Amino acid sequence: MRRFLLYSGIVSSLALFVFFIVFNYNNAMIAYYLLFITLLCTAFARTQLDERHSYYEVNRLLYELLLLYTVINGVIALHGWYSSGHRVDDLSFLFIYAVQGVIVVMALFKLYLKVSDAPGSLALFFDFVFQTVFFGALSATIIYHFYGAVWQFKQIIGAVLFISIIISIFVQLLALLALNKSAVKYHFSAYIFYAAVYIISLMAFYSYFIERVDIGVYQFLHLISLLATVLAIVFYKYNDYGRKVANGKAYGIGDLRSINFTWVIVVFLIAAYIVKIINLYQLVIFLMVMTVYQYTGYTLQFHLQKKIILAREEEVQSRVVQAADSRMQELAEVNDSLKRHMQCDALTGLLNRRYFIQLIERKIAVGQPFTLLYIDLDRFKEVNDIHGHAVGDDVLIALATRFKMLKINNAQIARLGGDEFAALIETVDREPTDIFCTRVSELISTPVRVDKLDVTMGVSIGVTRFPKDAVDSGSLLKNADVAMYRAKGLNTTKRCVYYSDSLLVNAHRQSEIDAILKNVDLDSAFDVLYRPIINFYSSEVCGVQARIDWHSEQFGKIEAAEFLPIAEKNGTIHAISDWFFINVASQIKIWSQSYDKDLKVHVLISRAILDRTQFIPSFNRVVNQLDLDASLICCELISQQMTQVSDYSTKIIGELRSQGASIGLSNFGTAKLALENLAKFDVDCINISSSIIKDIADDASQKSIALAIVKFAEGMGVSVIAEGVSNDDQLAALKAFKSANLTECIYGDYMSTAEFEARYLDR
Repeated sequence: MRRFLLYSGIVSSLALFVFFIVFNYNNAMIAYYLLFITLLCTAFARTQLDERHSYYEVNRLLYELLLLYTVINGVIALHGWYSSGHRVDDLSFLFIYAVQGVIVVMALFKLYLKVSDAPGSLALFFDFVFQTVFFGALSATIIYHFYGAVWQFKQIIGAVLFISIIISIFVQLLALLALNKSAVKYHFSAYIFYAAVYIISLMAFYSYFIERVDIGVYQFLHLISLLATVLAIVFYKYNDYGRKVANGKAYGIGDLRSINFTWVIVVFLIAAYIVKIINLYQLVIFLMVMTVYQYTGYTLQFHLQKKIILAREEEVQSRVVQAADSRMQELAEVNDSLKRHMQCDALTGLLNRRYFIQLIERKIAVGQPFTLLYIDLDRFKEVNDIHGHAVGDDVLIALATRFKMLKINNAQIARLGGDEFAALIETVDREPTDIFCTRVSELISTPVRVDKLDVTMGVSIGVTRFPKDAVDSGSLLKNADVAMYRAKGLNTTKRCVYYSDSLLVNAHRQSEIDAILKNVDLDSAFDVLYRPIINFYSSEVCGVQARIDWHSEQFGKIEAAEFLPIAEKNGTIHAISDWFFINVASQIKIWSQSYDKDLKVHVLISRAILDRTQFIPSFNRVVNQLDLDASLICCELISQQMTQVSDYSTKIIGELRSQGASIGLSNFGTAKLALENLAKFDVDCINISSSIIKDIADDASQKSIALAIVKFAEGMGVSVIAEGVSNDDQLAALKAFKSANLTECIYGDYMSTAEFEARYLDR
């Protein structure tokens, strides 16, 4: 488009030039003047329409006017010098040409240095000095040429200084106006070059007039100057429309419109013809000139608009492509999000149950052996009940982060739901599986810090293997779940059980017990059994240890160790524990009133009961209703469950002690109980495990263990009770320790209330 603008302007100008040279020179002069005025008016009108770019329009117009006058006057000066027979002072023209050469070199040098990018003060100082020297030399040459014969030296010097400084300042101001930081290509050098050549050509023009060359030659050269004028403005339009296209794309201009005043000139021409200022021939020539210009202008505008439309279409296409790419990226992100949603648990980021089962089935399909582990958090429900679900969620997230660090046997870990997790490891060997289970136990048993709370939990793990134990995903998960439930019933620190067929039979039994517990009548199904705590020096009964007993119509007698873990799992443990504690407290109150004997009752308290939010309120309610002395109650904590102690458990123990109850540790000596945890409990007594007492009379190692426990208790300042004493040899071994802290034992088997009264209270 810009080339079309340039070529059409050149061709039309040359055509008019040739036409008017051949037919009528005077009309050609008038036509070119009119065309020149029209172009200038059009450019000025555009500057008024586009306020944002009027500054640039004026500056560019200034540049182009300097250029066209340079060409015009240069041609006239050269022709005048030639036609005058070389009568102009040769020294002056030699100086002029020398200065022109210096100007060209300096313009190239400044263009190379891009003075407009250099510090402004340096550039302005350099320009001012250069222009002053140049215009001083130029002024001296002109004054000497015209007035050297009549002016004195001082007059010449004064005029030179005045003219050079004034012109330098003027040019400097014009340079400042022309300088634009956003259009770096227009440098000081270009402006100085235009100004210098203009002044030099103006001097040559004056020389031409002084030499009085033929007027016809002057008119011919003037016609050439007008041709140069039109061509220079065509170049100006060439650059201007290029900027307009860029602006149209940048600012979204839909239609580029230029205001020109050609129609005004036509009106004036017709009016001039009517009043006989011009003849019909001249009017036709003028109208032809206007027609050519208008046609050229509209053609240029049409093509320019077409180019803008094409540019906008390209921009739209580009935006469409960008929008499509953006949409594709969004779809990819959505697909990734859906994939994560389909594969991962929303809370923890671990694999979810659905995808984990698919993973198992893929392994089964290719016949790859693997081990499946069912992982259940112990006491997590109490964490939710006590601290709220927000804390529970934070605990799950923290544990999931730990699970993700497990890199053993390409382990894949999933959250099945709630506090249940599962893991798949690519091995069926026992040793690496045991290592993995140990690592999982360590990660979970390590306290989790949440909101300044140390949350401690245990873990139960069930293990099954493909293809040894089952060949489908459903059976494998069921087997692992069965093994996990069996692990929950273990009183060991590491609760990990491998599946066997015998566990399945037990699982059916546990399932039936679970169903019965949910609908059981507590008063008819349960009973409380007691066994005495005896001072083995005086043989007096000083207390009792109570235990709940269940005789089911379907299964007969069911041990507490079997049904209590199931009750903890299905939530019936709270109702059972309340029933048990009320009956025990009531019985102690009855014995105190009937036999005038205050027996201290030792009650086993599991972690599930201890961490229950309603435990303390329930305890206080029973004690207050029965008007029972709380010091007659000893809450025995199970050692295996106290290897890790939460802040909440410590708080509950402290509240029990504040009510007057004492704290004991049951089955002591069989679990790795940290001493700092024991210090947290502030226990009153510890029960030596019956597994140690059983062989204390015949086994020296067991005797040594028992003695170590006694010495430890003496150091702690707590009393010791021997648990499960059944014969005189065991009593003799205990008496041999001669410890003031060991004076009592839990003797014999559990018995009913009536039997206990008959044997120990009625005599």
